[in-house]
Amino acid sequence: MKPRLWQGVLHLLATKPIRLGAYGDPASDLDTIPILTQHKWTGYTHQWRSNPQLKDVLMASVDSIAEYQEAKKQGWRCYRHTYTEKMLDSEIQCLFYTHDKTCKECKLCNGNNSKAKDIVTTTI
Repeated sequence: MKPRLWQGVLHLLATKPIRLGAYGDPASDLDTIPILTQHKWTGYTHQWRSNPQLKDVLMASVDSIAEYQEAKKQGWRCYRHTYTEKMLDSEIQCLFYTHDKTCKECKLCNGNNSKAKDIVTTTI
């Protein structure tokens, strides 16, 4: 990329919150994660088992309590999708559903950088 264009990209990254994982899994492009997580971001990955180095910047995206427990043993914060399972004491419901907060406003899904509880949401 041309230096001038690259500077423009870096400026956008510094001024706009980014939701990693909204379109594809951020673990699929490990080279860009350090650049994308220098400023404001949220993110999660289904590839948490094979990318433990990302636990500080991404949440483990899990689909069951068994996966949740496995990820927690490995030191991840979790974003759990569920159809029927109840919320655990270590979780809060996604603030989009409880407080009408967007990811841009909330920013709790930023890996171990946040000391908030894990997040749970009911999958439609």
